[in-house]
Amino acid sequence: MESHPHFLSPPKTIGTFFVRCLIWLPIAFFLWIVFAPVLHFPIAVVMVVLSWIGIPQWLLDVEQGAQTFQFITSLKPPSSEVGFNAVARVSTEVNGLLYSFGLPLFAALTMASGQPNKPRALASGYLMILPFLILAVYVTGLKQISVGAVPSVAAQMELSRFQNTLIAYVYQASTLIMPPVTAIAAWFLTHRRFVEGFTRGVFPETAVKRTSA
Repeated sequence: MESHPHFLSPPKTIGTFFVRCLIWLPIAFFLWIVFAPVLHFPIAVVMVVLSWIGIPQWLLDVEQGAQTFQFITSLKPPSSEVGFNAVARVSTEVNGLLYSFGLPLFAALTMASGQPNKPRALASGYLMILPFLILAVYVTGLKQISVGAVPSVAAQMELSRFQNTLIAYVYQASTLIMPPVTAIAAWFLTHRRFVEGFTRGVFPETAVKRTSA
């Protein structure tokens, strides 16, 4: 029978699980920062594809840094800011770490639960969270360009009031609400049996009903 170190085995109580989460969180956050370029690479690929397609049409390219994404547009800044530089373009930088902190949170929960097939669970959770990370980074870049634009730049975008409002609302939801929510939701979906096991202990009447059914 395969044995596991005690700290990798399933916790017996909620208290033990909570303590393990506190232990794993700083480890997961450290690894998240170190491997951010790898974890963020799929986001950059999607951003580049969207710029190639022309969504929106003034987005030329998105360049990935160690932790950031540089949005480069075809929009020209106000002439008073660039003087005689005819090739100047409006750009903005988005820090991906501000919106991908759900990844280390999910990883810490996964490691603390001590369930088998951890690599598979980590990969599945990452794929579940990834679309929301892409949306958060993308809409943040659009928001930083559109909302803070001066009239001469905003006129080049040709965005309607509805489009500006939509960008603002999606930005609020995808950056302030979704990072922790998607991490916890992904963990619930990948650790359903583990969660149900604790639920039976906290709410024993639920287990009785299910058994009688």
